[in-house]
Amino acid sequence: MKLETVRLIKAGLADVTNGINAKIAALTLDGTDALPSNPTPYYDVDHKWLARRQINDDDTATITFPALAVFQFAPLRVLNPEVETVVRDAELQIAYAYLVKKQDSAAAVRDSLYFNRALLRWHHWFMRNDQTSAFRTKNGIIIRTVRELVQDDVLEEWGSADCVAATVATYHVRETSP
Repeated sequence: MKLETVRLIKAGLADVTNGINAKIAALTLDGTDALPSNPTPYYDVDHKWLARRQINDDDTATITFPALAVFQFAPLRVLNPEVETVVRDAELQIAYAYLVKKQDSAAAVRDSLYFNRALLRWHHWFMRNDQTSAFRTKNGIIIRTVRELVQDDVLEEWGSADCVAATVATYHVRETSP
């Protein structure tokens, strides 16, 4: 379930019209603030540094900052675990972390707050009821709803980079293959 969910999110974030970078470009800014740079998305199913949540000096040469780290935040929780049925429901928590190179910068925090707003707008688009279910379906796995979004300003060291904001989304995911 995780693999398909992450890959559906990956496709949604990359959407040219409504993806995360399009949502950032459409933000209304306060005063003389500048738009944050578009983050480069990375996924724990594709990048070992993200799977271990640690960026060493060698990794920084292969990462474009700011980076959007998308990873499983907590263990998959199967709801009413009936493994012999065709339909299985689960809750999957996915984190979206805004990463910058090591810096103590008010600008990085401000950019992460704008990013969080854009991510909320992206979720609104991604989870809209008028989206066809095929848009959120892959290999018999469906992202049905987002049950909760929790956003936090954090300053967490990830080795050679800092996480300055994170959003955790709890998705209701359904498997429909026997």
